[in-house]
Amino acid sequence: MVSARVIDDKVDVARSIVNQNRPVDVDVDVDGRCAMYREKGWERFNENSPDLTQAEIAREGQ
Repeated sequence: MVSARVIDDKVDVARSIVNQNRPVDVDVDVDGRCAMYREKGWERFNENSPDLTQAEIAREGQ
């Protein structure tokens, strides 16, 4: 999951960058993934949260 705060006139550029580098995996069970995040305590985007480590990113993809 990617979240970005982008100014209005750069939205198309941001979308293009994401789509060129790692398109959305349409096989992901979005509802299931959301439920898993909520079970782990996720409630909403927190801009003050630290970035995930490479190990955390790898675990999320499993």
